[in-house]
Amino acid sequence: MTDLLRLAAADLALVLVGAVQVWPVARRVGLPLPPRVALCFITGVGVLAVLSTLLGVAGLPTGVLPVLGPALAAAALAGLIVIARDRRGPPARQTRRPRPAPYAWVGYVVVAAVAAPFVVTAWRLPVSSNDEYMMWALRGRMLAAGHLDPLVFGGAANPLTYQSREYPLGLPALFSWVQRWVGADTAEYGAHVQVPLLGAAALVVAVWTISTMSGWLAGILIAPALFTATDVGRHTGVLFFADLPVAAAALTVILLLLSWLATGGRGWLLLAFGPAVAALYLKTEGLLFVAAADSSAASDGDPSGSATCCTAPAWCCATWRPTGRCPTPPTGRFSRHCRRPRSLCWCPPAGGRSSSSAGPWR
Repeated sequence: MTDLLRLAAADLALVLVGAVQVWPVARRVGLPLPPRVALCFITGVGVLAVLSTLLGVAGLPTGVLPVLGPALAAAALAGLIVIARDRRGPPARQTRRPRPAPYAWVGYVVVAAVAAPFVVTAWRLPVSSNDEYMMWALRGRMLAAGHLDPLVFGGAANPLTYQSREYPLGLPALFSWVQRWVGADTAEYGAHVQVPLLGAAALVVAVWTISTMSGWLAGILIAPALFTATDVGRHTGVLFFADLPVAAAALTVILLLLSWLATGGRGWLLLAFGPAVAALYLKTEGLLFVAAADSSAASDGDPSGSATCCTAPAWCCATWRPTGRCPTPPTGRFSRHCRRPRSLCWCPPAGGRSSSSAGPWR
């Protein structure tokens, strides 16, 4: 029970870290409390990944102490202050909000009910797969030890023993963070729990977003549709792999971009920044997911606004790869008086520029 409480405290700290950036903007755009907290968690994981990577590249200690822990503690305290001030202040005003989703709470309950067995199973599983140990858990223990060992992370590592050395440090940083809170003996169990938690966090955002656009029934069915997939149920949903976490972060980016396209509020682009960072630092494929979502949104919306979300890949990937620019032609299926997409397909219409290229935010 003590280990579970420590694990809950570790995740709560990440929620408070993410709240610094998410909470004020989410309140302004009208994001309800459950998806707001879920988005804070995903954003906090992204902040943890960025700080751990910067410390490692700079040659500073990568463990929670003496640098990373105090920095995140200060951010968590700032997040707590932001939440406390938000509760005392007057409600924010925005002229255009997503339409209400009165039955979204049913979807939240379904997400909790579907994700709970995965969390319980993950808590009981040790790290037993060679891939999850060599690619993620071992590197997490190396980060917890305090430095980037060149025999594990660098060019001196044996490529037959340590595969995929080009992978980002987001998931190992999460393992290191959990190990500091629950101890080395329980770290692999606590790290397993983070995988279904990140998936559930993305589904909470999906329930609300889809409920506002396609109705409450579609929002409720999204959780069983994902967690009952074969690969998620048997493999990626409970083991310490980056597949489900990066998919969850990328899904959150896509959903927030959908909300931006539907309402025109640029606050949604700011909210998409944190999950975009998390996706990029969890696995290499995250760059592809975020770039594809952003370029598709730019083709249907305002490219100058979409560039705000593009700054996340450019900023985060600057340490190892360049990033291109957003596409410039504003094409799409949105009219000046339309507040929701006519379909969830983001492919530009045949024939190039649409006659309704002026979005509702103009």
